[in-house]
Amino acid sequence: MLKRKKPKLTFLILLLTLVFALVARFIALGKIPWGLYWDEIAMYVDIKSLLVTGKDIHGLPWHQLIFPSYGDYKAPVYLWLAWLAAKFFGLSEFSLRLTSALAGSLTVFLAGAIGLKLLEFGKAKPGHNLKIFTFLSVPLVVAFSPWSFMFSRTAFEGHLSQFFLALAVYLLLLFEPLDKLRRFWLIPAWFLGILSIYTYYSTRYVWLVVALAVISIKFIQTKKKSGLAYLTSAILLVVFSLLALVPLKNSPFYNASQNLRFSTSSIIDAQNTRERVLKSNRYRQLAGNTKLDRVFFHRDLFLLDDLGKNLSANLSLNNLFLIGDSNLRHGTGLFGLFLISFLPFFFIGLYQLAKENRPSLVLVIVWWLVALLPASVPNEVPHALRSLNALMPLSLLIGFGLATSFDYLTKKETKLHTNFLTLGLSLVLILNFVFFIDYYFKHYPLASASSWQVGYKELANLVYKYRKDQEPVVVLAPDDRFYLWLMGYGPYKGNEFAGWSEKDFKKENFDDIYFNQAKQKALALNKKEGEYLVAGDQSKVIQFINRNKFGNVVCFLSETGNEGEIEPMVCKVHLKININD
Repeated sequence: MLKRKKPKLTFLILLLTLVFALVARFIALGKIPWGLYWDEIAMYVDIKSLLVTGKDIHGLPWHQLIFPSYGDYKAPVYLWLAWLAAKFFGLSEFSLRLTSALAGSLTVFLAGAIGLKLLEFGKAKPGHNLKIFTFLSVPLVVAFSPWSFMFSRTAFEGHLSQFFLALAVYLLLLFEPLDKLRRFWLIPAWFLGILSIYTYYSTRYVWLVVALAVISIKFIQTKKKSGLAYLTSAILLVVFSLLALVPLKNSPFYNASQNLRFSTSSIIDAQNTRERVLKSNRYRQLAGNTKLDRVFFHRDLFLLDDLGKNLSANLSLNNLFLIGDSNLRHGTGLFGLFLISFLPFFFIGLYQLAKENRPSLVLVIVWWLVALLPASVPNEVPHALRSLNALMPLSLLIGFGLATSFDYLTKKETKLHTNFLTLGLSLVLILNFVFFIDYYFKHYPLASASSWQVGYKELANLVYKYRKDQEPVVVLAPDDRFYLWLMGYGPYKGNEFAGWSEKDFKKENFDDIYFNQAKQKALALNKKEGEYLVAGDQSKVIQFINRNKFGNVVCFLSETGNEGEIEPMVCKVHLKININD
C-alpha cells in the first residue's frame, strides 16, 4: 500500500491566507472608517486628559470602575489599554483602535487553540491531519469573518471583551482540579472572566453560564470522577465572580448607568410591559378566564415570546451569512457576519459535532445562545455589537465543518487530484474574502460616512484653523456631543477640561466657544459689535447668516472631500446687531 503524503501544500495555502487576513486588519487602521464614532471620540478625549493629568475630563481618577464620559457611563478596561497605547505611539485614531486590532488578531490564534482542545472531547482520537486542519481552519473562519474584521478596526469595548471571555474559556479547558499544576489555571481564568465584564458590562450575564458549562462538560468527560473537586471549583468560581462585582455595584455611577441601560427601548421597558399585560388580560377573557387560561396566557409567557422573536433575528441565516446588521457601524449591509461561502460548513460542523463530538456541540450551542440573550432584550435586533460574545462559538462551529471537509478531501481516493480539490475550495474562500475587503476599503468608507460622524472632525479643524486671537465662536452644533471633537482636535493639552462648566457630564460652553443658544444670545447682548466665527453645517450657517445683519462675511469650506453627515463651513462675520433666535 502506498504511504499517503501529508497535504503540505494545503497547509501552506491556509497559513498564507491567514497571514494575509491578519495583515489586512492593520492596513489604514485609524483612517478607515473615516471618522470616530461618538463613543470613540469620547474615549479619545478622556485619554487626552489622562495622558497629562491622570484624570478624566471631569477630573475623576483613572482607577474609577465606571467612566461617566459624556453621560453614557463607560467600562474602564478598553480606556486603560488605549491610554497605554497612546503613551507608546502618541494619541491618534491609530493608537485608539490599536487595542481592538490586537485583540482581533489574538482572537484568530486563540480560536485555533480552543478548537484543538475541543477535539479532545470527541469519541475517537483525532488524526494528525484533522488536528492541523482544525488549528488552521478555525482561525481562518475568524480571520475571514466580516464580523471580526470590522470590529478589529474600531474601538468598541465589546470586541475586546469577547477576547478576554474566549481566553478565560481556553484556560478553563486547560484546568484540571486534581492536577497539581493545571488546577491553578482556574485563577487566571476567573481573572480574565472578570476582566471581560469590566470591559463590557453585558458580559456579566454571559461569563458564569459559559464557565459553568465548561466545568460541567469536563466533569462529565472524566466519567463523573473527581465530582467533589469539580463541584468545589464551580462554587469557588461563582462566589468569587459575584464578589468581584461588588466594587462595580458600589460605584457612585452604578445606579445611573443601570437606569441609562434600562431606558433603552427593549422588551422589558414600561411600554412593552404594559402592552403584554393588556394582551394577557384580553386573551384570558376571550378564552374564558379559567385557571388554565390564566397559566397559558400569563404575561411572562408573552415576554418569552417577544424574547424568542428577537433571539430568532440574531439567529437567522440572513443575519449570519447574507446581510448582517443594517447599522453601518456594525456591518456593511451587503455581507453577513460570516462570508456566504462558509454557509455549507456551518451545517457540516453541526452534523459532524452531533455525530462525533457532542460535548463540544453542547458547549458551543450554550455559549452561542447565552451570548445572544443580552443582545435579544433590546428591540434593536439583530445587533452585531451586543452579540459579539457569540463570535467564538460560531467560528468554532463553522471551523470544525471546514476542517472536517479538508480532512475528508485529503483522505478520499478519487481520480481527481486531492490538491486540486483543496486548492479549489481555498480559492473560493479567498475570492469571497477579497470581494469583501475590496468593498470595505473602496466603497464602505463613503457609504458609511454619516454613521461615523464624518464631517465633525473637519468642522473642528476648520474652527481652529481660522480662529484668530481667541475670537468668539458661535457653533451651530450638529449634535449635542459635538464639543467632544472640539476638545479632542483643539489646541488643548487636556488639563483644562475638568475646569470647564458642564451639565449632566456634558460640556456647555468653553474657551469663548458657544453651543447653547441662550449663551449665544447673551454673547450678542454683551458684545454688541465685533468679529466672530460662525461654524456648522453649510446649510445651517447660510440660514443663520441670512437671518442676521452681518458685515464683511468671509466663509471657508473643508477641503478634505469626504462626504459625511455634514458639510463643514466656518464664516468670519462682523456682528452689527443682536443675534436672532
